Amino acid sequence: MAKRFFLVFFLVFVLTGTVFSAEVFKHQRGDMYAGLNLGMGFTSNLFNVFSAGDSFPRGNYALTFDMGLSYGYYQTEWLSFNAGLLAHFGMYAFLRQDLKLNASTGFMDIAAAPVSLTIPLSAHINIPYVSFLYAGIGVSLNIPVISLLNSNSDDPDDPRQPDMSGDVFLGLPIDFGFDLMPEDSGGMRFFFRITPEFHRNGTVVPIGFVWQIFNLKIK
Repeated sequence: MAKRFFLVFFLVFVLTGTVFSAEVFKHQRGDMYAGLNLGMGFTSNLFNVFSAGDSFPRGNYALTFDMGLSYGYYQTEWLSFNAGLLAHFGMYAFLRQDLKLNASTGFMDIAAAPVSLTIPLSAHINIPYVSFLYAGIGVSLNIPVISLLNSNSDDPDDPRQPDMSGDVFLGLPIDFGFDLMPEDSGGMRFFFRITPEFHRNGTVVPIGFVWQIFNLKIK
């Protein structure tokens, strides 16, 4: 019985090693890519606004757009580290109570709209044996440089949002999607993103996507 067990174990070990050695990786150690990114996201509670009729239910709302450049370096055939520089536009509303809408009050009247310079740092993997699947997690530093809507209201009971141009905030992007680049070449990625953002006035969790229009292989 013991001999049979060790024989089976040895065969499984040999077969497993053969399968691992036969894997063809999409990328190679040391590969570097420069990419052009577009992205957007929104909090799911925005749908509550359409069903609520003439009011905004209390809660934290966000609608975001991103555009910029990314850089990726493959530490191994499946693990990459990424950085970049993005322009991040967001519209945010942090409501502590339900807000009735009328002819003179709309989302633009109660939202803050900072434009930020965003520096993302992240790690991603091409999942072994299904290397077209792409997943990762990171952190982004968002530095607001201008506010397109400036109400200067710090009253917690005032639905108008304060100027956010001086409030640096962090994001924690979580990605899962598709690496569509051919083997040993540049190309496109498309992945879905969930990004908890931590603001002075509250936390929002936009859900959306990132489209890396093209990644140029530079090494």
